[in-house]
Amino acid sequence: MARNLPRRVKSATLPVPAASAAAFGIPSKAVDAAKQPFRFRMTRHAKERFRRTTRSAGGEETQVYAIAFFGILMILLSIVMVVDPDYWSDGIVKFSQTKYFHGFEIISRLGFGAIFIAFSSQTLYPAVIGGFGYLLVAVGGGLLIAGPSRHRLFAVWAANTFKKTFRRAGFVSIVLGVFIAYAALVDR
Repeated sequence: MARNLPRRVKSATLPVPAASAAAFGIPSKAVDAAKQPFRFRMTRHAKERFRRTTRSAGGEETQVYAIAFFGILMILLSIVMVVDPDYWSDGIVKFSQTKYFHGFEIISRLGFGAIFIAFSSQTLYPAVIGGFGYLLVAVGGGLLIAGPSRHRLFAVWAANTFKKTFRRAGFVSIVLGVFIAYAALVDR
């Protein structure tokens, strides 16, 4: 039956005789509804969910997961700060002596800052996440201007000066990491 339809017809309804519908116990309202073309209507929540999941092909949803990854990584590193502040301080000093320290610090801050800024609108709190992004970019730019030698001196100074406050800062950082991961993963 579909072979005889013109090419421009986008949908077709098959005629259902009322007698055969009644024989199978199908009410006449269902027969009338079957003659109407099917229209799928999405609720507002379903449209938003569909929009978020269909963006994964373009990589935008992946970027939201990158924001959540940053939050989870922050939580894990903060746990190290809370458990052993001396180990954390020694780790900062040792890491500052590597040749890739300065470049890694700049690239990671600028990269995550750009991700935070570009995809903050897809998070639960776009203004706050965008603000974190601008802060990360500003710190990355400041490190770029400061240069590697001043950056290393600052890292060693901070590791030795704030060794006693790392535990308290770790607790605050855990809360901040949970907030970032939550804001990125929870649907609006």
